[in-house]
Amino acid sequence: MTTKPPFQFSRFEKAAALMLGSLALLILGLQPVLLGELVAEHQITMEGVGIVAMGEIFAIGIGVILAEKFFSIHRLRWIACVTIILLAVINVIMVRGSGDTAFTILRMFAGLIEGAMLWLTTSMIVRTAHPDQMAGLFLMVQTFLQALVTLFLARYVMPSGGWQSGFVALAILALLSLLLLPFIPTQLTTLVDETTPPVASGMTVFVLAVPFAFLSAIGALWAYMDPLGRAVGFGAIGVQTLIAWVLLLQIIGSAVAILLVRKLPLLITMSVGAVLIGAIALVIYVLPTGNTLIFAMLCLGFGFVWQFFMPFQIRLAMAADPAGRVAMLVPASQLLGCAFGPLIASFSVTNDNAASVPLVSIGFAGVMVVALLLVWRRNRGSVQSATVTKY
Repeated sequence: MTTKPPFQFSRFEKAAALMLGSLALLILGLQPVLLGELVAEHQITMEGVGIVAMGEIFAIGIGVILAEKFFSIHRLRWIACVTIILLAVINVIMVRGSGDTAFTILRMFAGLIEGAMLWLTTSMIVRTAHPDQMAGLFLMVQTFLQALVTLFLARYVMPSGGWQSGFVALAILALLSLLLLPFIPTQLTTLVDETTPPVASGMTVFVLAVPFAFLSAIGALWAYMDPLGRAVGFGAIGVQTLIAWVLLLQIIGSAVAILLVRKLPLLITMSVGAVLIGAIALVIYVLPTGNTLIFAMLCLGFGFVWQFFMPFQIRLAMAADPAGRVAMLVPASQLLGCAFGPLIASFSVTNDNAASVPLVSIGFAGVMVVALLLVWRRNRGSVQSATVTKY
């Protein structure tokens, strides 16, 4: 396949990139099912659940950063092939694991590989004509795939095959994704020439702090949605059903974002997102026991807000650096936030009481507002000019 200039990927190439990235992030939707089964089968402890989950998410973010630094965009198809096979091997090895330490190490290795796969997808997204809309489509595809595979494993695979069958299924899915290789470009063109100055600056820090703080606020609430729901009056089945509906609202949110991400004012819209997350967390915090309907509505709004505002983070990065170098680091910032938020929230939990967790989300929402203000002050011109026609 010949190398194409930026912004001229075929539909098949775009679809292959989105599917590969969705496979890399598949574990984010499967963690509750897989880790729950590991606890039920006494393979890991309840305390180990958070360590295993956060270790893999952190590793994905680090994997994106390492891939951006050390991998070549001129060997893209080879990188895809090797990472897919390695991910399948790790998932097969998982069936021999036992204990918190072993599973944490194995999942961190898997996370590094998944981060490299996500880097490949991001490398293509930032080179499309409309990376913000492409990011919204990516969110929609990955969430749909997570929901579909989670349902399939939970209802048809793991009830009869146990926790091992879940990881074997992941290995098979990885190997099936080798069929995508003919549609992965062999190489990409560079984003900038050799004389372009480095992107490292205070502005970059502030731009990346926005997705980090946003996902930290989101991750804290998401990680403790089950105990928060039970505290307000839901039973186990009710909470699980509610989470399924939240996933549906995530898909709807990303679909709406594709239509509006280039039409709404950038910084104002993102500030509204921070306020909404803070407001949802605040109402959950003061909500009396028994108000299950209000809690459910808040969670559905939470799911919509979560995915709706994420493509705007790509748009912000592209406004700050049109070459796309900052945008390449946005997924890593998002993933590190996903892991950091629950980690900080865990310190507020006492005696299995998660009532204070929403306060952590409120704090991170405030950090996001501050980061947006700093972005605005440092570079009013370029970010404010991120109009519909330009980004």
